[in-house]
Amino acid sequence: DDAIVSLFIFVCSIFGCYGNVCFVLTVIRIRELRTARALLLSSLCVMHTVVLVNFFVSRICYAYGLEMTRKTCLLIYSLPPGIYAAPHHSVLYAVLVVDIAVSLIAPIRYKNFPLRKHVLIAQTPCVIYGMGLIVAHLLADSESGIVKNQCIFADAFHT
Repeated sequence: DDAIVSLFIFVCSIFGCYGNVCFVLTVIRIRELRTARALLLSSLCVMHTVVLVNFFVSRICYAYGLEMTRKTCLLIYSLPPGIYAAPHHSVLYAVLVVDIAVSLIAPIRYKNFPLRKHVLIAQTPCVIYGMGLIVAHLLADSESGIVKNQCIFADAFHT
């Protein structure tokens, strides 16, 4: 079972990273696609790629039977910028939902809002949440505790 799960995770991580990189490159190369939503989605793709790489590394450690402590888990997620990307990535989904709702409710104001300001303001909750978890990471007592399964972000912190 572990071999099948590992193979599935490896294949999904590789295709996920490939798709995310292709999307970001497409937005960069085609000027007409550089809208606020496309830039937010590009940010999501970058963060998702970092999360996939961290998950991939974590699965390799698990597949080779390395004992994972909370400290090791935090070390894996501290790979640049993994500790920041995971929370930023999760909050960005909510930001995109709000962004779509605003564009449907007030389309004229939405289109007239400056692109850079829009993207920066929309990313603010993600940055605050991501930085908060970096502070939690620095303050966490992570010396002990064996992680029984594959290291996921939530396992790195005490309950």
